[in-house]
Amino acid sequence: MTVTAISPLFARLDFKTLEPKIEQIRQAQMQAYNAENPAPAPEKDAKPSEKTQEKKTVKQEEIKEKKPMITIDDFAKIELKVGEIIACEKVPKSSKLLHETVKFGDEIRSVVSGIAKHYTPEEMVGKKVVFVTNLEPRTVCGVLSEGMILAAEDETGKLALVVSDKEDLNSGAVIG
Repeated sequence: MTVTAISPLFARLDFKTLEPKIEQIRQAQMQAYNAENPAPAPEKDAKPSEKTQEKKTVKQEEIKEKKPMITIDDFAKIELKVGEIIACEKVPKSSKLLHETVKFGDEIRSVVSGIAKHYTPEEMVGKKVVFVTNLEPRTVCGVLSEGMILAAEDETGKLALVVSDKEDLNSGAVIG
């Protein structure tokens, strides 16, 4: 078999010739963004705490705007269950992660969550917490995670788990 030289299908692009065009596009995008989102004028009479609170409110509004509306059919795709944490340990390669062993009725799963700065492994054992149970499994820092724990975080960074208020509620209870 003989291999022959062929001509290239596409011409090679020279970044030096493209760089000015890319910069023009970036500038146009920034101008369009700034026109749609003008920077608020600084208030001279406002107290620092009012400015901080105002920034937090704006940030929360931006977060709300980024999430698209979903239909009830979209929500129905999410499987939420109460899981009882039967074991918990820190993930060795991380300062933020905990590895929970969770009981969902007759099923035991492994879940990795980024809550180690807010909860100790000892605090977690025995808690009945709400989990998303139909996410694709992932390996995080070498540990398999087969779900996601639900928690809420306020603007100060304070974290709270979504927990069951009924002690006698069975693990594996479906929410919905």
